[in-house]
Amino acid sequence: MPFSKLSILVVEDDSRISRIVRDSLEKGFPHARVEIAGSASKAKMICEKFPPTWIVWDGAPNERGTTAEYAACIPIPQWKNVLPISIDPAILTLARERGALEPIPKDPKAMHTWAEGLVGRFKKLIPKKGK
Repeated sequence: MPFSKLSILVVEDDSRISRIVRDSLEKGFPHARVEIAGSASKAKMICEKFPPTWIVWDGAPNERGTTAEYAACIPIPQWKNVLPISIDPAILTLARERGALEPIPKDPKAMHTWAEGLVGRFKKLIPKKGK
């Protein structure tokens, strides 16, 4: 993929959901670099070495990290570019307290439609590329 200034990091441990999100974002933004981090440690490494333009963040604890680790993987200045997708109200509150954008909680019954809505939200946030 050619170099792109626009990069989106998907922090989601469920591979099915992260692939749906990645595929939808790549289709909606063919010029963007979309990466998946299925663990807090990978997300932290990416955020530190290659800070993404935007972050889609779930934050739910699992065997790959606690909620605190998932929250700490994102540097404080980057929280203004985080779009939370968790369905857990406590995680959404944590994201809001850190300055995240208005959440778009996942819809487990309609993942593809939900992912299209996520792309629509980013289309409002990301300016069109100049010609």
